[in-house]
Amino acid sequence: MVDGRPDDAGASRRPALIVHGALLGTAAVMATGWGALGWRDATPEVTPVVVAALLCVPLLVRLTSVTPPPRGHLALALTPTALLADPSGGLALLPVWAAAVTVAHLLLLGATLASVTRLSITVLAGTALAAAGAQVDLGPGSGAALVPAVSCLAALVTLAALTGLDRAVTGAPSPADAPGRDLVGLGLLFLFAAALFATASSAYAGPVEPVTRVALLLALALPVVALLLAVRAAELGRRVSALVGAGSALPWTDEDTDAQLLARVHEAVPAALARIQDEPGDGPEVSIPVDGHRHVVLRRRRGDVPLTPQERRVVEALVVMAAASRDRVNLEFRLRREIVTDDLTGLWTASFFHEMLASASSTRDDGETIALLFLDLDGFAEINQQLGQLDADKVLKEIGARLLDQVPADGLPARLGGDQFALVLRHVDGPAQVLAECERIQTLVAEPISVGGQLLQIGVTIGTATSASARDDMDRVTRAASDATARRKRDRSTPGATPQWANERAFLRDLMHQRRVEVVYQPVIDLRAGRLHGYEALLRAADQDFGVLSPLMLVRAAERLSLLDELSEAVAEQAIPTMTKVAELTSLPVTLALNIEFEQLTAANPFLASLPARLEDTGIALTLELSERQFGRWAAEQDLVARDLRARGISLAVDDFGAGYSTFSLLNSWDWDWVKIDHSLVSGRDDPQGRLLLRHVAQMLDDLTMTGVAEGIETAAQLERVRGLGISFAQGTFLGGPSSAEATLADLELFGVERPAWRG
Repeated sequence: MVDGRPDDAGASRRPALIVHGALLGTAAVMATGWGALGWRDATPEVTPVVVAALLCVPLLVRLTSVTPPPRGHLALALTPTALLADPSGGLALLPVWAAAVTVAHLLLLGATLASVTRLSITVLAGTALAAAGAQVDLGPGSGAALVPAVSCLAALVTLAALTGLDRAVTGAPSPADAPGRDLVGLGLLFLFAAALFATASSAYAGPVEPVTRVALLLALALPVVALLLAVRAAELGRRVSALVGAGSALPWTDEDTDAQLLARVHEAVPAALARIQDEPGDGPEVSIPVDGHRHVVLRRRRGDVPLTPQERRVVEALVVMAAASRDRVNLEFRLRREIVTDDLTGLWTASFFHEMLASASSTRDDGETIALLFLDLDGFAEINQQLGQLDADKVLKEIGARLLDQVPADGLPARLGGDQFALVLRHVDGPAQVLAECERIQTLVAEPISVGGQLLQIGVTIGTATSASARDDMDRVTRAASDATARRKRDRSTPGATPQWANERAFLRDLMHQRRVEVVYQPVIDLRAGRLHGYEALLRAADQDFGVLSPLMLVRAAERLSLLDELSEAVAEQAIPTMTKVAELTSLPVTLALNIEFEQLTAANPFLASLPARLEDTGIALTLELSERQFGRWAAEQDLVARDLRARGISLAVDDFGAGYSTFSLLNSWDWDWVKIDHSLVSGRDDPQGRLLLRHVAQMLDDLTMTGVAEGIETAAQLERVRGLGISFAQGTFLGGPSSAEATLADLELFGVERPAWRG
């Protein structure tokens, strides 16, 4: 709200506001011109009294910025005019005063529609005051000092009428404090000032002694000093009120603490423009640290006085309050989270799960069916005996992480106790959907887990129950799902409940030596040219007993067992010959992206040393991608190795940027060939916040003159969004999924290096 009127008065009101402001402005200009008509005969005399009155104008405008309405606006409208209430020259001096008020008002408060309207009301009130002083004759013996009484009364009536009209047109609410009391109190104050200046002006014009004139000038200074003290008192009162309000509201409960902080800063220092940013302000701006890396930056409005040390201390106090509120909110959030989440797995606790299940049931849509899945790990007692409790807990933690990562957002995954879990399916279409979800979870749980030097595969038994009505007892539904799980375990005819074990090191070595590590190739597309740029070699592996193996699990196991070079070698010995055939087939240079880990980037690494010789005469431009997930400290050794690789024609790139580990020091450590934007930013969130984050990352890479590659393009809309952000390269299933060497070569022979879907 500005000057008591709504900021967004509404599109329907805006034409009326413009007409209203134009009429008042026209009236103010005409009134000022009426005063200037008296200049045809003689220009008004500018006495020290007049100069003193005009010098008060900026002080009064300043007072309105720290005094809430209506007192502040009354001060601006009445006091300067009262100071000019000399019947001998008030009306003729009106244009001079109006010009002074206009200049001070626009410089200190700005030229908005609301402020210009208020300025017009002020000038019209001053006109009424000056006109009354010039026209009213109180009769013989009444005394010139009484003329300002009538002038002030005329100005008060005019101001009240025009202010009421303004509120009626704008729809602004009436002030909370009593306007009548303000009018009476300010009227008496201004009447005293008017009488003082009128009397002093008459005496100054007559034959008086020099000592008397000096005394009168000193008397004239009293209202000016009073105004200065009033401004200071108003500012102090505003700051104290803001601090008291902020302190009594602790802890601030609003989720957006930054917005609350800025609102309270504006309340305490109303003439300051404030914002929160990462970098300190520059020039005349004042910066106050917020949380170590952000700052509240303050700048005075145009024509205002600089920020005082007292105001800075007030803002610092508000920053401390905001930090305390933020810490309190975070602490409460952590405490609530600890109460309702399982310490080991991060899933919901059983008690909170039942509450959430009941809430989901009572708030479901009409006709919505809810399915409850009850999970019981198979043979977990044997795992406890074989591994001990600590490693068995690691198994539970891994299962919990998989469920938390893979279940639907409204799935309510929970650990009910021991090795039992549960989750909910909303908006179930039928038994086929429930069965498909059960099979998906069984596959998810069955992925091998590396724990205690062993490779472990564990199964899960799932029982289900459904609810089709909000009137159903969800505790009975939960018991029905639990009973279904127990029946499945009893009725199992095969010994599938026994966990499978393998020595992790022996298993991984056999996997590589028996060439069961396979490589698939996903195309990387140059969006500017609409053609193939190269391929990323992706690790794939499967085992007869353990099934499909997670590439990330294999890489982490190789890292723990110091077998990363052997695993990289198993990929490279397949990828380099395949890409050589691609280069021969296309008669174009082709880029091959191989994934390595940061710890392999050392001068003594034999795998890296072997690469230049293996690339000779292949037509391959090799790029080594380092995952941001496991990025270490870039030191002199890494810089030396990177320079040597570049000299031999091998580039380095960042993979998975934005996967949750992003740091600016990573981007600044080397001149990367490209930076792959993680799929979680490209296709993980299709909402305004996700799109905004992707746009910021793309803009940052462009500002750093780094080439971006968007991972995870799954739809045409995502491709167009990425293309619109100016990202140069992309990969994803929409552009081409991972395929074997044979399928990759056959695809190139059939379709070539350009596709309609790749063109803009």
